[in-house]
Amino acid sequence: MRRSRLFEENKGDFQKSYAKRQALFGAIPYGFLPNNGDVNDLIIDEDAAVNVRRIFQLVIDGKGVYQIANILTADKVLIPSAQLPFRRVRTAFL
Repeated sequence: MRRSRLFEENKGDFQKSYAKRQALFGAIPYGFLPNNGDVNDLIIDEDAAVNVRRIFQLVIDGKGVYQIANILTADKVLIPSAQLPFRRVRTAFL
């Protein structure tokens, strides 16, 4: 009951943000970077895009979540939070 009430109370805020094309998320999704520091204008992070495309291809090939995790671990692909110190822009806390 409380959840639906909270949704109804915030529904207008979500609609306003969507109409203004403002971000509706707390952190920038993996694979994107802010364009000139603007978190509402995202561009593709080409370094991360390699991993994102690979993950999608593995899903298309029929691999499951655990199989994908094992493949990426075997290839020593770091998780996104471990990659932050090596990235051009720190995107987790803008």
